[in-house]
Amino acid sequence: MARTLSSQARRPRRHRAWEFIPWCELRDRTFERQFHRASGLNLLINVIVYWNTLYLEPAFADLNRNGIATPP
Repeated sequence: MARTLSSQARRPRRHRAWEFIPWCELRDRTFERQFHRASGLNLLINVIVYWNTLYLEPAFADLNRNGIATPP
């Protein structure tokens, strides 16, 4: 008797760990896992904000020096 697995069951767990359901909710069911995932996303967002703070102002200044208009 042949058993067929759903497409999700065939995928390794590490791939399923990063999937989001269509309305962008995480699939983790326990509070600890949800908290851990939210902390990781918060860290990623903070890194992006820090990078933008450090490098966007000099980039806009360089564009303005070269005569390329940038938004205020």
